[in-house]
This record gives sequence, structure tokens and C-alpha cells, in this order.
Amino acid sequence: DEFGTLAVVSSGNDRVLRLDLEGRLLQTITHPELDSPTGITRSPAGEWFVGNFFPGRVLVFDAAWNHLRTITEPGMNGVNCVAFDPGGGYAVSAAFSHEIYRFDAAGNLLGTTAHPSMLSPMSIALDSSGDRYVSGGGSGRVTKFDAGWNYLTDFGAAGLGPPQGVVIDEHDAPWVSDFSSPQLRPFDPAGNPPGRWAPTAPSPVRTLASQPPPF
Repeated sequence: DEFGTLAVVSSGNDRVLRLDLEGRLLQTITHPELDSPTGITRSPAGEWFVGNFFPGRVLVFDAAWNHLRTITEPGMNGVNCVAFDPGGGYAVSAAFSHEIYRFDAAGNLLGTTAHPSMLSPMSIALDSSGDRYVSGGGSGRVTKFDAGWNYLTDFGAAGLGPPQGVVIDEHDAPWVSDFSSPQLRPFDPAGNPPGRWAPTAPSPVRTLASQPPPF
């Protein structure tokens, strides 16, 4: 954030941790509705959106981590990720219903998106053209949609376990984390797996660890 700190979910401890860039604990954020948090996203307005796995909901905090509101929808359980589009609207992945819940910038539900290749959606990432990539933890596939959430294609690779996270690099190429093995799997923008394309793998700058309080 603008203070040079990191926000990390501690799912097993039902809290969010603020760390400095050396991994030192600065603040612990708790809330009665924070139960098994799964991911953190910052909105264009600077608010923090924290996904809560079950019961499925999204808790919204201001920049100082004061709770503002909680977003719930019928059937929106197993929340993993919140992703914003350039216009301020956002999408929420719901693993239990195998759907993406789509909201406008005011928080109004626009609809849901589902596809057979998108089982237990986990992470959502956008490329420079606005296309959406959704990792399907239950399908072993990454599903690609256009900016209007129309299905384009899906892809995977031999040996790819449940895809967990997906990020897009500066070449619009998706990198996918494999839940069953400690590796990142690179794909080209068309979804071609390693072997047909050989990018330079990223190297970690540092590894951070923090021990939260036992309460």
C-alpha cells in the first residue's frame, strides 16, 4: 500500500496481518465476521476487500482497516478471490457454486457466470485487453473470458494439478500456481503450455514470515 506495508490473510487464525517489507508484524485485524479469510484485494478507491471462504462473504475495510460493510449474496459460498476491472466493478469467485458473481462499482449484483471448465473457481486475473482468466481448482483448467464475461477458451497442461492462483505478466502471459506441487506453470497468451514456450522464470526477492499472536 501507500505506507509500504503488506496485508496477508491468516486463514486458520481468522485474521489479517499487516507486515512491513521485512516481515515484521505491524497490526492484526480481526472482526466477528472474519472467518477463514482467503484473499485480499484493494479497490481503485483504496478500500480493502477481504474474501471469506465460509460462510461466503466479502468484508470491506477502509484504508485504515475500519470495517465499512459486508457483501453477501444467496449461494455465494466458498469465496476465494475478488478482482476489480478498470471501471471499478468487481468479480467474486465462489468455489461451492462454481460461479463468478459480478458487481458494478456501486456494489449492485449484475449477474453470475458459470462454465463447465470452471469448477471451484479460485483466482481471477485480467490482462491488458480486459480478458479474464479464472483458475478452476476442481477442473485443473484455466478458463478465459472476454471483458463481457463471454467464454473464449480454456487450457491446462499434462501434470498440472488443481490450479490455485493465476497472474498475468507484462507480456499478457498467464502464470499459474499448482496447488499439488511447489511450482509456477507458465503459459503463453494463447494458453500454450511449457515446452512450446520458454520464458524466464521469476526469482524471489525475499521470503517473508511472521508469527501471529496465539489469540
